[in-house]
Amino acid sequence: MARKKNSKTRPFIIKFILITFLVAGIGFSISCGVIYLFENTKYFKIQSITIDPSLQFINKRDLRNLKGKNIFEIDLKAIQRRLSYKYPQASELKVMKRFPNRIAVVAKQRHPLAQVQIKDRIATLDEEGVVLSSGGQARKDLPLIVGVRGDSRKLVRGLPFKGADIQTALKITNLFQANKSLSSYSIDRINVENLSKIYFTLSNDLEVILDRNNTSQRIKVLGVVLSQGKLDMKHVKYIDLRFKEPIIGKK
Repeated sequence: MARKKNSKTRPFIIKFILITFLVAGIGFSISCGVIYLFENTKYFKIQSITIDPSLQFINKRDLRNLKGKNIFEIDLKAIQRRLSYKYPQASELKVMKRFPNRIAVVAKQRHPLAQVQIKDRIATLDEEGVVLSSGGQARKDLPLIVGVRGDSRKLVRGLPFKGADIQTALKITNLFQANKSLSSYSIDRINVENLSKIYFTLSNDLEVILDRNNTSQRIKVLGVVLSQGKLDMKHVKYIDLRFKEPIIGKK
């Protein structure tokens, strides 16, 4: 009886194996056909590249070699790295596929907040301390941060320049510009050589002194003092904000 069962089972197993190979072969052929179709049809070849309108500084020529290529073959990460290096003024830059045949570039634009001088080298920074440009000239429309203890070789375009002194100077600049009471003034120069006695000079040559502690409250006090109109600025040399009450220094 056992021999009869084996004789019936073997043809079934052989038939099952043949059907399995046949189905696998058909599936493989279909997969190859689909892949060939995706790689060779014009439907998936890139026809247009769109860049966020706020990113006017990105040159479309940097992406023109993508046109006509298959969208499945594009290395998005490599393109993002290349664009991020060339355009440090772009934050959170992303290159995305828009099927079937379009590439989109989106990002946030970094805006210059201040410049830093280390030895004879000047670099432009955004509010996060990212270097937007290096080796340029001092700009009159941006505060110049001096007294920074750092290596000028670390002023690399596209990378943040770190340090307690530079971060303190950027924070002061941000707070100053955000205070509406100080809108008629601007900071020309900030000296952060000593974080216990930080000097910054305003556009009217007034010198302000503060330290790294409680800078938000002290900038508010400065806004109140200058907006009251009680000071004769012709006779005021400096305002020291390091104490409970601001100290007015006469010329």
